[in-house]
Amino acid sequence: MDIVLIGTNYKRSPLAIREKFSFSKKTLEVTYKRFLEEKVLLSCVVLSTCNRVEIYAEVVEPLLGKSYLKEFLSEYLGHNEIDLSNYLYCLENESAIGHLFRVACGLDSQILGEKQILVQVRDAYLYSKDFWKASDYLDKIFNKALEVGKRVRQVTRISEGNVSVATVAIRLLEEKLGALGNISILIIGVGKISQLVLRYLKERDIKAVIIANRTYDKAKAIADDLNYKVVGFDRLYEELRNVDAVISSTSSPHLILKEARIREVVGIRKNPLFILDLAVPRDVEESARFIPNVMLYNIDNLSCIIEENLKKRREEVALAESVINEEIKGFLKTLWEKNALSLVQGKAS
Repeated sequence: MDIVLIGTNYKRSPLAIREKFSFSKKTLEVTYKRFLEEKVLLSCVVLSTCNRVEIYAEVVEPLLGKSYLKEFLSEYLGHNEIDLSNYLYCLENESAIGHLFRVACGLDSQILGEKQILVQVRDAYLYSKDFWKASDYLDKIFNKALEVGKRVRQVTRISEGNVSVATVAIRLLEEKLGALGNISILIIGVGKISQLVLRYLKERDIKAVIIANRTYDKAKAIADDLNYKVVGFDRLYEELRNVDAVISSTSSPHLILKEARIREVVGIRKNPLFILDLAVPRDVEESARFIPNVMLYNIDNLSCIIEENLKKRREEVALAESVINEEIKGFLKTLWEKNALSLVQGKAS
């Protein structure tokens, strides 16, 4: 058996491209069912986050597997005129496994050493198990990747300090608007990033916070726990009239805030409106950044602030890499030996 990886990330493609590759839970389910029906892949795991989309697959023939996945992604994008070769990377076996280990350790993240990616790798793997009942090969690889991710964080300081997308978002907010105690903030969506942002706002005793979510009851439960105000999606533009800042991070495949409506709201406001769109695909129409008195930022605009916070973590990269290389060497030896034994036993039977 062989392992192939095809994917793209924030290093290889801008947000405008990454959001086209992004998988919602619905499209992910359809994708797994299609892979099962077409039977080209023996098993696979799709890892889709705000900074990457990667498909790890167990195949009989690597060239066929990579060709199949490239064609799938091309079709997923609607066979448009984008040259995928400019954005995709393809890896096999040891290189693919090593890449996964580095991803799980946070070495390939926009925020070096971030902790959330380990959870995302675990969740992606567990979700794939709903479809692939017999994937012993990928089971071993992903379980080992999770183990290595935990070990690297234990023996290095790669994740030291409180640096995450949520903390960087708060830092940008402070940089652009000043003391947060003097502003009102609308949080759209109650996913993991939004909940982290809300937690940090609560820790700073920021009181003027409004939460909006498509599922009102879920937002209300979180708002009640934090003693924040909650509103329905039907009141989003009404709330935009008064708040100073908006942080949006939903999993919606469609735009939440459109340029024309934002322009209407801003026309009757007195103060500038700060909008931070952390969603992939984006929640806010990109053209809104050209509206006077609107400051629109997205997840790729966080790089400068991230850079300032990662000097100490970079000192730990060499140690992390040595741990990963040690783990890869031992793991691959065991994996290939077991694979060879299985093939021999299969022929014998």
